[in-house]
This record gives sequence, structure tokens and C-alpha cells, in this order.
Amino acid sequence: LPSIYIETLWRIYREQGEQGENSEEESGAANDAAGKMEDAQQATTNCLQTIENLFEIWPAKTVPEFCTGRFVEWLVTVIKEAVRGKNFTYNALFASELLSLLLQQCPSPSQTVPQMVDRRSLDRLLRVTNMYRHSDPKESSENELLENVFDALVLVVPYHQTAFGQSQGIQLMVKLLSQGAGKRLAARLSLRVLEAALRDHQENCKLFVEQMGLKSIFGLLAHRKATDAEMETTVNIIYHLLHNTKGSEAARVLNKFTEGSFSKIDVLAKLREDTRRHLERQLAAYDEEGEERKAVAEEEDEDEIEQDPKEARYVYALGNGLSQLQLIDLCLLLLCHNSGNKALTEHLCRAVQRMTGSIREVIAQYTDELEDSEKGRTKDLMEMVTGLERRCEKLAKTAKANRHDDGEDSGRPEAKRAKV
Repeated sequence: LPSIYIETLWRIYREQGEQGENSEEESGAANDAAGKMEDAQQATTNCLQTIENLFEIWPAKTVPEFCTGRFVEWLVTVIKEAVRGKNFTYNALFASELLSLLLQQCPSPSQTVPQMVDRRSLDRLLRVTNMYRHSDPKESSENELLENVFDALVLVVPYHQTAFGQSQGIQLMVKLLSQGAGKRLAARLSLRVLEAALRDHQENCKLFVEQMGLKSIFGLLAHRKATDAEMETTVNIIYHLLHNTKGSEAARVLNKFTEGSFSKIDVLAKLREDTRRHLERQLAAYDEEGEERKAVAEEEDEDEIEQDPKEARYVYALGNGLSQLQLIDLCLLLLCHNSGNKALTEHLCRAVQRMTGSIREVIAQYTDELEDSEKGRTKDLMEMVTGLERRCEKLAKTAKANRHDDGEDSGRPEAKRAKV
């Protein structure tokens, strides 16, 4: 059945193309062609609605059957032609919804997604986003279509990181981000795609720096109107850049933190304090409601009681500020560890000394949840924490010694005369 529907959609698509060509050649057949085009659109809608119903009724059985390159190619083709021709039909929006849904529900995505979405389909999706470099969607349906396309890219890019970079995806997302200045829809949506492309990928991080992406991303860090989700994604991108760049690219990233009298460090420090306070309030409310949730769970779903309370609390914390708090602390550690700039390190240590809440505790909790394949990072991260603590202690001792010396100097006759 899935293969029948897929081939039917392609047949209707080809017939629509032929009808369009005939209507141009024979003006007298225009009305007839328009009627047939409308019938074809309705037939396409019927097919898509049936496919959606199959996803809802038998997802485990039908979704894998539609996880094919041929179906994805049809979906992407319809979306691209609708955007290029400024003809935002219901079917184009429907196709974008099904594409996003299919990518979310496909089994074994690390194996399935690369087979579903080839380089050609990836390029077409990028071309769709490129059409919104200078303007926002004009209608709500067009707006929703663009959001679905970016959602699809976020799901595809982790399995096509190298191809994404080679297809100038990094360059395009940087342009969307810089030209939109964080205001246009495509600019805001590009953040999540960039985060997926830069994650644990040194070459893409290098490309990002080379394509002048630092100005835009650090500009967003200080953007007061950024949403919590946008700010978390921005910090995530900065972490990837600190973690994955080397040589001159790493130096350029670190140099951004020296600009404006180290103002970016102050922004991170303030963001950390705001995030920590928000997390504390959320966890306090969560703990107060614990007994009430337990009583409701007993009435509605006994399985909920079996969930580990500590695990449930940790998951809740991640979604309410802990994830961002961890990212900020990781950035601070990498800044301290990688920077050879004494003034930057001292400014960072002074900012850390003013903070409340322990960085060590946050990083220890982070490392406890690492997967077995990443456990080797635990030792490195905790050594970075120790290194930061030692530098802060050294700075504190130096400051104390300087205050002591100033106090002694002020008691000398020469110092008094100089002051006068």
C-alpha cells in the first residue's frame, strides 16, 4: 500500500507538469487544464490525508514503509516548487508537515535518515531557506511551511554534517543569521540548524569562523530580547566553537571575549546567575508539588510511581534551566583552560568569585549523566574545574597581598605626604 500511494503521488505530479505545458501551447485548452489541475490537487490531498491517517492508526507498521528516499524526494520537490513559484497550496504545507513528522518518527534515525534524505534533497531544502534571506513569509501558512522545513533540517543535519558544510549550508545559515539580525523568522530558526551542524564537528566549526559567523552569534549573546530557547542555543553554539576549534580559529573565538573590556564574560556571568536563580525557584516549586503529583499519579497511572524520583527531578531540572547552566559552566571552564591571555583569565576569575552556586557541583552532576562512551571526559572536566579553582585562589591571594601592601604604604610618612 505505501508504494502504491508513493507512485500515485509521482504520477499525479508528472501529469500536472504535462497539463501545465499543454495549457501554455494551446490557449483554448486553458479552462480544461485548470479543471484537471484542480482535480489533481484534490487527488494529491486525498493521498496525503490517507498517509497521515495511516501514521496515526498504525505508526509502527506504516511509518517505516514510507521512510524511503523516493517519498522524501516527492515531499521536498513539492515544497521547493511551491516556495519558488510563490504558490503556497495546502498540499505544499501538508507535505512539509509530513516531512517533519516522518523524520521525527522514523526508526533507527542514524541509519534511516541518511538513506531517506540524500544530498540532492538536502540541497533543495537549503534552497528553500535561501529564499527567505531578505524577507519573512507573508502568510501564516507560508510561515508554518518554513518552520516545518527548518524542523526537518534540524533532524537531518546531525546525520549529514559533512555534506551540510560542503553544500555551503554553514555559509547560508550565517547569512540568514547576519542579515536577519535576529529579527526575521529564518534568522531565528537558523540557530537550531547551526547548533546541529557544529556539534562535535571541527570542520564545520572552522567554516563557521571563516564565514564571519562570530559577529552574529556573539551579538545575540548580548541581545536583550532573545528568548530563553534562543539564548540557550546561542550558548550551545559558543560552547561548540570553544570545544571544537583550533589554531587561528580558536584564537578568534577567544578574542571575542576580550572585546569591550571583557563584556562577553560579564554577560555569561549574569546569565549564569539569572539561570541559577530561575532553576532554584522552579525546583522549589517542583519539590512542593511532589506529594500532590504522587497522589495524582496513583489515581491516574500507577506506572508513574515506578519512575525514579531523582531521575524525574533531573529531567525536570534540565528543561528548566539546568541544561543552560551546565553549558555556561562548560564555556567558563574552556575559556579558563584555553586562554593564554592573563587579563582575560583574571577577569574571568573575578567574575567567578562573585558568582553564587558551585561550578564543581554543576559539572559533577553533568559528568554523572554522561554516556559510557563519553566517560573519559569526566577526568578532563574535573581537572579543568580544579585548574579554575586554583587560579581563583591565586588571584584572591594576590589581591589580599596587594591590599595588605597598600595598607602598609598608607601608614608611611612618604605615602601620607604624596596623598596630600
